[in-house]
Amino acid sequence: MRASLIGVIAFAAAAAATHAVLLFGSPTWATDYQIDQGLKRGGGWNRLIYGKPPRAGTTTVGLANPDTLGTRAYLDLSGGPLIVEGVRPQSCAYWSLSVFAHDTDTVLVRSDRELPGARLAVALRTEDQAVAEPVQASAVLPSPKGVLLIRCFMKTRTDAAYVAGLAREIRAVTMRPARVAAP
Repeated sequence: MRASLIGVIAFAAAAAATHAVLLFGSPTWATDYQIDQGLKRGGGWNRLIYGKPPRAGTTTVGLANPDTLGTRAYLDLSGGPLIVEGVRPQSCAYWSLSVFAHDTDTVLVRSDRELPGARLAVALRTEDQAVAEPVQASAVLPSPKGVLLIRCFMKTRTDAAYVAGLAREIRAVTMRPARVAAP
């Protein structure tokens, strides 16, 4: 009886440990997987990747919205903070910028509703990094790695001239190293 009780306790402890590892490790593993897949498709660290409208079967997102033009960046802030800047596309029906930490937590979301002006300046930094230039918002990541996602919902995806013009507007948003204060 004592041996079976010890076995049950050992099994329960192993199950609890496995559950904790999966619960706390899975988000980071999911981000690593997405970044690895993006890097294999030609992406790079700390540079914007401008997407085309998604088509069924061509994205890792099963039901990606075909009315969306997306831009992403895989972030590694170990070399210093970054600035996302430029002229926010004015032809989007809706525009948003989201920053996700390595553990998939949402660090910052801003939309055309919160950033109504045409100019855009958003800092991407860790808690121990400071930016020495004015910005409208700051995404403070708990660790150096993360993901930036910018979404532009199109007014119409069937007007080729509109989509081409919108793609040019989207490319006016860039990312660069931030100016930092001298130590």
